[in-house]
Amino acid sequence: METIDQGGAAQNRKNNRLQVSGYGLGARIAAIATSVGGKKRLAELVNISEGHLYRYISEANEPTASKLVALAHIGEVSLDWLLTGRESGQQVPSEGVALDLEVLESLGLIAFEELQERALSLEPATQARLLRVLYRHFVGRGETPDRETIRDFIDLAARNP
Repeated sequence: METIDQGGAAQNRKNNRLQVSGYGLGARIAAIATSVGGKKRLAELVNISEGHLYRYISEANEPTASKLVALAHIGEVSLDWLLTGRESGQQVPSEGVALDLEVLESLGLIAFEELQERALSLEPATQARLLRVLYRHFVGRGETPDRETIRDFIDLAARNP
C-alpha cells in the first residue's frame, strides 16, 4: 500500500475505498484525482478547468452539488464519504474530537491575542467567521496553526468585515 501525506495525496484503494489522511473535502478530492490518474484527468472527467479543480482541492472554492455528485461517482465513493470523510452512520472517534478542540483552542488564543495586540475590533459575527475559516484552513491541510498565517487571515477579515 502506498503512503499518504498530510497535503491530501491518496493511497491505493483498499476494500474499494480510497485511503486519505488529510482532513477536509479538498484532501478527499485530491485522493480521487490520484485514483483516476491525476488532477488533469479528473478535471476532464468532471468537465471543469484544472484551475477550478485546484481551487476545490485547496478549499478556496466549494464544488456545486452536481459537481460533488460527479466527483463521488467518478471516484467510486459515497457522497457521505466525499462530504464528511465518513460513511453513513459512522461515528466520529472521541479522540479525534479532542484533537480538533485543541486546534480550535490554539487558533482562538492566537487570533484573539493578535486582535488585542493590534487593537483591532471585529464584529462578533466576523470573529466567528474568522475562526471558522482559520479552522478549515489548518485542519483541512493538517497543519499546525502558526501566528504569521493567522495574521494574514486577520488582515483579510479586517479589510472585509
